[in-house]
Amino acid sequence: MFDDIDLKDKRIPADAAGSSIEKRTTLTLSLTSSDKKALKLLAAERETTMAALIHEWIQIYTKEDNN
Repeated sequence: MFDDIDLKDKRIPADAAGSSIEKRTTLTLSLTSSDKKALKLLAAERETTMAALIHEWIQIYTKEDNN
């Protein structure tokens, strides 16, 4: 699904998902164990959080949809 996005060696600040004044909300997400592990490892490699990664992916995809 995200194969077309090159995020290698891109570090996302851990506070990127909460860097604005926008109020945060909680989301329950159902993932396979292997997807969760992959997401967790990717976040750790980039010294960020899973929430920050998801936030960036949302920003990338909504920007593409608006173009």
